[in-house]
Amino acid sequence: MLLDRAARRHDASPLPADALAAGQRLRLFLSDVDATPTSLDPEDRNAWVWSRGECDLQTYTVAPGGSSDFLPEAYRALYEGTSDGAKG
Repeated sequence: MLLDRAARRHDASPLPADALAAGQRLRLFLSDVDATPTSLDPEDRNAWVWSRGECDLQTYTVAPGGSSDFLPEAYRALYEGTSDGAKG
């Protein structure tokens, strides 16, 4: 649901919709280096001699959170006004 709302706000997404679909893996490699590494293999640690960040995401389909009996009260406001409106 959050991705759907984001897609409506940002029609020119840099990623295709199927890249963010449930079951997909998205890996991001972040660096402030101006030069290209000698290898793009993240397991080749000799090629990655600078500090970097790696973000490894997996997407899943989950049940709606706003209607959960276990949703902490502090988070209920996040679902107000959505099709998954919180109980309460």
